[in-house]
Amino acid sequence: MLVKLTPEQIAREWEAIKTAVVNSLPPIAAGAEDRTSNILNSLLIGQLHCWVGTNDANRIIAIIITSVVSDSASGIKSLLIYSMYSFANLTDRDWAEGFVTFKHFAKSIGCNRICAYTEVPKIINLFKRVGEAKYTFVSMGVDDENIS
Repeated sequence: MLVKLTPEQIAREWEAIKTAVVNSLPPIAAGAEDRTSNILNSLLIGQLHCWVGTNDANRIIAIIITSVVSDSASGIKSLLIYSMYSFANLTDRDWAEGFVTFKHFAKSIGCNRICAYTEVPKIINLFKRVGEAKYTFVSMGVDDENIS
């Protein structure tokens, strides 16, 4: 079961959330020294959303951070899965049920798509089955000296 946490719950569970976030940060967050503080602040003011997946014993087995992103050129809003972390092996069914929850949430807030950064084959294959997974994220730091 996937549940969206309130700011109070986020503050109370921050250490577990922080562990999950640090271990699953997307490539766009690389290099920011105060990134965990920024993420906590964004969660507490509602710019980011924190979701927990629980098992039948009501134990947390996954933590997912989402955000709404807008493409200013097209006007399209998407629900971005910013980070995903699991404390246990999740089944395809677990992931599929979570994505149904995200789909309902995204639709309720006016999003047209769900997108994510991932290198996890199970997630890539899920997106391939129900959407698309054909782009490669590339980046470089502006201070990188390795380009000639």
